[in-house]
Amino acid sequence: MLRSKWNSGGSGDHAETYSSTDSQDDVRGKPKDKMKLVYILFFIQGVGSLLPFNMFITASLYFTVKLQGTRFQHTFENYISLASSVPTIIASVITVRMLRSYRLQTRMVFSLSVLIIMFIFTTIMVKVNTSKFFGTSIYQASLFGLAGVFPKEYTQSLISGMALAGVFAALASIFSLIGISDPYDSALGYFSCAVVVLIICLITNVGLGKLEFARFYMKNLEYGKSAAPVQEETHADVEDVNDDARDLLYKQTLHANSSNYVLLIWKRVWPVGTAVFLCFTVTLSIFPAVMARIQSVDRVPNNVFTDKLFTPLCCFLLFNTSDFVGRAISVWILVPNYNRGISILLLSMSRIAFIPLILYCNAQPRSHLPVLVNSDVVYIILSCLIGLSNGYIASLCMMFGPRRVHPQYAESTGAIMNVCLVLGLGAGSALSFAVVAML
Repeated sequence: MLRSKWNSGGSGDHAETYSSTDSQDDVRGKPKDKMKLVYILFFIQGVGSLLPFNMFITASLYFTVKLQGTRFQHTFENYISLASSVPTIIASVITVRMLRSYRLQTRMVFSLSVLIIMFIFTTIMVKVNTSKFFGTSIYQASLFGLAGVFPKEYTQSLISGMALAGVFAALASIFSLIGISDPYDSALGYFSCAVVVLIICLITNVGLGKLEFARFYMKNLEYGKSAAPVQEETHADVEDVNDDARDLLYKQTLHANSSNYVLLIWKRVWPVGTAVFLCFTVTLSIFPAVMARIQSVDRVPNNVFTDKLFTPLCCFLLFNTSDFVGRAISVWILVPNYNRGISILLLSMSRIAFIPLILYCNAQPRSHLPVLVNSDVVYIILSCLIGLSNGYIASLCMMFGPRRVHPQYAESTGAIMNVCLVLGLGAGSALSFAVVAML
């Protein structure tokens, strides 16, 4: 059994400290994740949860041709991001309140089914339908809630899968551009790939609950439970709290209503919640709205690399690959650690510097600011740093959120952290209009 100390003096840096005398792997009664199947399934679910959004923002040639001559031709990325954000925020908030009322399997199968139906419709019509993002958010929020009751590396697997969805979408876009000349035929094959991946996610999602390792942790899901304490032993892989620490959050929620317990959780996780919000606000304010407009300074019209493939390669593929690497390395590098919430928040705030740096790159068309970064190499380095920092900070925040509360509230905390994430997406999408107007 883990022996730990939890000092509840605050919710920022040094908010809580613990010491463990036993290895997590030595906890009695805990089954093994055979062949890392559960880890792999979380990774697959992560791919499916963010694939719809990535498929739309990377289909740049299709939408450029389709919207040519309209006022949306150079700003469709802003509108797609914003159109996805509104239903995503609403559904994420609703999902937090649904955790104790609807079974996890019901929420996830329903949302995946909505996604599949909407993408089949989009593929047939080759037409955007933003209602699919409501299904995306219920699915994603439920996934983060589920991952919250597992050890932190399973949240990392989930969020890494989300990053791979961006890489997958970028590669699909590049291959379609190379192999298919007609942008409409390209989009047809492009969106068909998404349908196949989502069907795979639906099948693997059903199989997750049949694995012994998954069932061991899924006992901590909140369906049918009230906001009252449970036995510590039900979540052996998260730091237990002692009698002195059962504690501000734990005692107050004994008789709290659902609104109060969400507020009390927020008091524990606000540094990492705010950090992930700021992280995605900065990222979405410039990606893809500004970065997809950046052209090579050596651009030659109709040249394969400096014209046709420059944006898919140097914007989407490079950013998403760096984002994936940032999330992957968070398995081994945990700096700052989970009880250094303010430090993580300051690290996230430092990314604001990327906004003016990207604005001075060769984004076209532009009317106000001059181009000061006349180097493709500098832009490529910036793209890598933006993606790497986004993936690393986001992964730390999403892993550390559920670790800052008692296991009783891990699922709710995972869903609340997802709300912070999608609020950041929404704020960044809205801010991108102002950022683009500055060009």
